[in-house]
Amino acid sequence: MNIDSRRIVNLKSETRLLFGQRTSVRWNSPGPDDEFMIERIILSNAHTKFGAADWVINDILIDGKSQLEFVVEGEVHPRGWKELPGALFSAGGGRSIMVLLGGLDVVRAKMDLTLVVTYVGTNEDGCPFYGSAIGVAPPARASS
Repeated sequence: MNIDSRRIVNLKSETRLLFGQRTSVRWNSPGPDDEFMIERIILSNAHTKFGAADWVINDILIDGKSQLEFVVEGEVHPRGWKELPGALFSAGGGRSIMVLLGGLDVVRAKMDLTLVVTYVGTNEDGCPFYGSAIGVAPPARASS
């Protein structure tokens, strides 16, 4: 895969979050050139004692639809795989795990990509959230 074909979307909170505070960080795809399939989410180690481990990903939403819910026999299980430890999405360094995401919806033009995160770190002054979603352009759609 050519690195030039990758899409990188930066997500950040506008305020510092205190322990246990949850927020949604959102990015809107402005047009068809910005459509992409998420391969990886990275949480920044900035301003935290334990880096990405100081965060929990509560949900990943594409156009308002949870990507972490699962359906069994037509019944939605809302907690699904939610409450993912941030350490799984570390920017790297030392011993890091690279979690590759597959099967998520494509972020299309005019859709929102939203991460719902909670700060669980020890910084008494709180911490701003910084993260990125990395992916590739989706395969071209057949014209009708």
